Amino acid sequence: MKKISLSILTALCIFCAPLSAYEWGGLLSNDLGVVAAKDTDTSIMDTIGISAWYNAPLGSDGSCYLSSEATFKYNIFSVAGENSGSGLFDVDLLKISKDIENGDGKISINAGRFSVVDSTAAVFSQNSDGVSVKYILPQIQVAGYVGYTGLLNALNTSMYAALPDQKDIYSLAYPYLPVSLSLDFPVLLGNQSLGLQLNGFIDCGDYKTNLYYANAVLSGPITNSVYYNLATSFGSADFDNLMNYTNLTVYAFPNEALTISGGVEYASGDQGPFDPFYGVSAKTAASASVSPILSGVILPKAGVTYTTADMCFDVGAKYLVSCLTSDIKGVGAELDAGFVYNIFSDLQLGLNVSKFIDTSDSNTDNFMATLNLALAF
Repeated sequence: MKKISLSILTALCIFCAPLSAYEWGGLLSNDLGVVAAKDTDTSIMDTIGISAWYNAPLGSDGSCYLSSEATFKYNIFSVAGENSGSGLFDVDLLKISKDIENGDGKISINAGRFSVVDSTAAVFSQNSDGVSVKYILPQIQVAGYVGYTGLLNALNTSMYAALPDQKDIYSLAYPYLPVSLSLDFPVLLGNQSLGLQLNGFIDCGDYKTNLYYANAVLSGPITNSVYYNLATSFGSADFDNLMNYTNLTVYAFPNEALTISGGVEYASGDQGPFDPFYGVSAKTAASASVSPILSGVILPKAGVTYTTADMCFDVGAKYLVSCLTSDIKGVGAELDAGFVYNIFSDLQLGLNVSKFIDTSDSNTDNFMATLNLALAF
């Protein structure tokens, strides 16, 4: 299957683009992670990956473009001295893009497999196969998308739907038919922007539960160096219930290198008119927590990021409050730190560390660390 896909892609590119216009490259990576939790065995996972990308214009005017990327990963797990391994292959990107100038506006069309993110990034944030059309004007932008998730690799897709038992390097994902319609006003009074979006996910699988979400995002400057972003999503399963996700974040930029952020996330639980919130793509509330799903939680958070030409360093803190039921209680605090350094233009080193301090009766502290090394070619 891999050889056939690459052969078809290569033939298409050679037919449509001159040799001088080709752009291609690749990435070798190694991610070594460790998880240590109280009263459990320490686990280690090493992921070795190789990816290749290829881009080329289609036609002579440069308005149509082919973008593609494929990845192979092999994961090695070690827990209590017992080792296991598994691999996966995925086509991460296979997209044809076309821009059409239309008076003061522009029509942008994308078709194929590419990343799709809803306006809140809490409902759907992953690859999907489909078509998007966006009409861009100075004062308004209208966009639509329709796709299908059933041809994705379930082993490389972050959906809540249950993963199959891994027997091959490519297993078909749970089939949804995502449909969205967006209306954005990029410049309102005081340089504020407003985005409205409707999302529907038609269940084509065995669950037969359709999901619907209505999103609104308001953002803009408070001062010249302070900005805010307020996003909310009201969702329902088959219009039989109501759930909500809301995120408020304020950003301060004291200088070009420093960013300070703070805010709070809320994902409804079984309280009042709401049921527990969940989207289509899985999202975590706290990466080092033993219960990381973003559902029935209140999450105050703050962070600082420092960036230079070849380095990025960030630290963050959040406190997880459970509101899954009427009994609202604190669960624990998480401290995060990350560091990325471009050793050379084609060699990057990264380190991420998370510590979860459980303040509940469970007392299940947790520690995670991941060391990343990537070489571009």
